[in-house]
Amino acid sequence: MDPELKQRWVEALRSGKYQQIRNDYHNEAGYCAIGLLQVVMGGTEWQAEQALNCAADVDSLIDLNDNQRFSFQTIADFVEQNL
Repeated sequence: MDPELKQRWVEALRSGKYQQIRNDYHNEAGYCAIGLLQVVMGGTEWQAEQALNCAADVDSLIDLNDNQRFSFQTIADFVEQNL
C-alpha cells in the first residue's frame, strides 16, 4: 500500500470525525473502514479495494469491522502493523 495514502487513512480512522458503521461501505449514518479509505482516496469502492493490493487484506478488514466489531482505533493499529 502506498505509504502516504496509508498514513492519511490511519489519520482519518483515528480522527473521531467519522461515524463507524457495519455491513456497508458507507451510508447516511457513516462509513466502514474500507468506505473511509474510499473517502480519503476520493475514489470508488473498487479503487479502495485495489489500493489494498490483496483480496486477503480486504477480507481481513471486512471481518475486523463487521464481524469482530473492532473500533476504527483498533483497525488503524492493524493497518499500521500489517499493511
